[in-house]
Amino acid sequence: MLSIAPCLKVVRELCIDANVNLPQDVCKAIDMAIEVEDYIPAKNTLNLLIDNYQLAAKNQIAICQDTGLACVFIEIGQEVYVEGSIEDAINEAIAEADDELMEK
Repeated sequence: MLSIAPCLKVVRELCIDANVNLPQDVCKAIDMAIEVEDYIPAKNTLNLLIDNYQLAAKNQIAICQDTGLACVFIEIGQEVYVEGSIEDAINEAIAEADDELMEK
């Protein structure tokens, strides 16, 4: 029987990372957009986005964004038996990550 605990740690860490660190390709796209944007209100908004993702990464706090729902895909072989409910355990790991981010 497989213990779910190591998987939960990974789910928790991935949730925190996804909420704290914007992917580099997205950061580069925002950085490039500000260079070509002429409309001042749009340029100001892009500057706010840049400030937000830089502060989030520096201080390890959640990026201010509409995050929606967590979607976790997991593959398990037919002969693998896991103790307890995988769904409940993943939901608990996500809740722990959210709680940790809210405490900062």
